[in-house]
Amino acid sequence: MTPTLTDSLHDLAEARRRMEELKENEARLESAVIYERAYKDWQIARLARFNQDDIIENLENDVRERACEVYVSTGDNAPAKGITIKHFKTVVYDTAAATAWCRGVMPGLLVLDGKRFERAAKEGLVQGAPVQIVEEVRATIASDLSAYLDE
Repeated sequence: MTPTLTDSLHDLAEARRRMEELKENEARLESAVIYERAYKDWQIARLARFNQDDIIENLENDVRERACEVYVSTGDNAPAKGITIKHFKTVVYDTAAATAWCRGVMPGLLVLDGKRFERAAKEGLVQGAPVQIVEEVRATIASDLSAYLDE
């Protein structure tokens, strides 16, 4: 037999109630644990690791910067043991000038902003565009389904 909408709502209400029980249990256990010495030690160790991550990141950035300075002055692609200088091509351009050039020369490089196009279509601002506005049906579920629970 296929469950009815009421049956499904009852099942959903039961599942949500169980989730609340699990959340309450988790919160109770968490509050008991956070006062334990081991938890406090773990927090201190974790903070120390985060701080060390920051120190390492700063030192790595400094080493990279100094290695590039040595390369610029000497041309040596391996300025120190463990360091290799690599070359990458980076494209630098003015966005407005590049967009204008693309419109005239290579319009295929321009990308459609789908979200803005959809918004404009919903507002009726794209007359003649190949677009349809279709109404779809969606159901929303109330957060309080206690009426479906067996009290």
